[in-house]
Amino acid sequence: MDQLTKDIVRGGVLSYIYGPGILKKLSGEFRIEVSKTGGLRRIYLGDRLVFTIRASDGRPLPTLEGARLIDKVVVVSRDAAPFVKQGRSVMAKFVVDIRNAVPR
Repeated sequence: MDQLTKDIVRGGVLSYIYGPGILKKLSGEFRIEVSKTGGLRRIYLGDRLVFTIRASDGRPLPTLEGARLIDKVVVVSRDAAPFVKQGRSVMAKFVVDIRNAVPR
């Protein structure tokens, strides 16, 4: 992947979605995995997987490692916490608080 594409993904897409504060945190070895058809699949920082790309719309979704890079915080209920630790999605009724983010 060429440097221009990496800069567009890091400086354009990720900073637009997750805020400009993420740029400083993504300053290490930034690697993008591309599918056979040329679409983005995964984003790594060093050897850590930090974002996966949702196939339906191309939106980068943070993994647990990636979520640690984002200044936005979503607080879930104690009932949902074990499922989140397993990597499952959180239903809206289990979201207790959102900080530094706008719900969509």
